[in-house]
Amino acid sequence: MRKGFKKCNWCHEYKRCKHRKGSLKFCTLGHKEKYFENHLPTLIKKTQIEFNALVASVGACAKCGKSFEQIQCSHVFTVGAYPNLRFDILNALPMDGGHHRYFWHNEPMEAFEWFKGKYPERYAYLMFAKNQIKPWTMDEVKRIREAIRKRDLHALVRFKEEFRTST
Repeated sequence: MRKGFKKCNWCHEYKRCKHRKGSLKFCTLGHKEKYFENHLPTLIKKTQIEFNALVASVGACAKCGKSFEQIQCSHVFTVGAYPNLRFDILNALPMDGGHHRYFWHNEPMEAFEWFKGKYPERYAYLMFAKNQIKPWTMDEVKRIREAIRKRDLHALVRFKEEFRTST
């Protein structure tokens, strides 16, 4: 192997790799784009940004009802602990920065009781859905991304059929 040649992460051939992303190397920009186009973690990250923007586009805080210029997406069950609920619209609330940080995160017990009282149907669904284990697939994330772009909120309830048959 000649000096300066690296293995491209897309075509797996040894070439001069001019395009990088961290430790990944690509011989052409096209190979880099194709790699990340079919890379599930990257697609999930991009879809999460679009999902958060959709939730925030409501424009009014779920806690106080006031409209703010900048609204944040607050997940009822955290994305880290419950990744299966990441894109479930019933697991997300629009909140202003103050209520999101100082009420939702700093007073979780009080916030959860408030949520349970204000949204009893969502609470019942989420208590069921949080125990469902279903890993994300590329096709499912692409379908969710399309639903976000079309603003089809019914398609963003991940376990509605399973919940309907269980009750």
